[in-house]
Amino acid sequence: LWGHTVFTTNFDDLMIQSLMLAGHTGRIYGDIASKDEPENDPRVPQIAHLHGRHVGYNMRNSTGEILAPNPALENAFRRHVAESTLIVVGYGGWNDIAMKVLNEARSNAGAIRGNLYWVAYDPKPESLPSMVQGLLTDCTKAYLVTAEKGAPLPADLFMLRLMRV
Repeated sequence: LWGHTVFTTNFDDLMIQSLMLAGHTGRIYGDIASKDEPENDPRVPQIAHLHGRHVGYNMRNSTGEILAPNPALENAFRRHVAESTLIVVGYGGWNDIAMKVLNEARSNAGAIRGNLYWVAYDPKPESLPSMVQGLLTDCTKAYLVTAEKGAPLPADLFMLRLMRV
């Protein structure tokens, strides 16, 4: 696999539906009470919902719930950031579990061992939140990915292009 783990801040199950449509199975993480962690080197694709999932009545979508720590997923994300190339797609970079871990890595030289690719919808770097601008500036192997000729780069278009590579 060229990529095996997706950490998402989205609640929906579009990723798992895509896997199923492609004839794959996968592991899902992010249920409220679960302490399961994604593996570092899995045999099947895995999707980790950092903010919970849209299943049943246990969706974690209030500000307090989103910011509440989930140590299992936070530690798994921290390990993946430290050991993998990271492609960030369609994420606003606001103050949540994902940016917490990325900012920790930013302040710890060498904590991001792979490359960091930030796929921005808006092609102007100054349109990114200051926290994201600082992350991309401070990380030596960070790259801002934008569309050609100043056009927006929607996440789904980027993913389709990536799949064709």
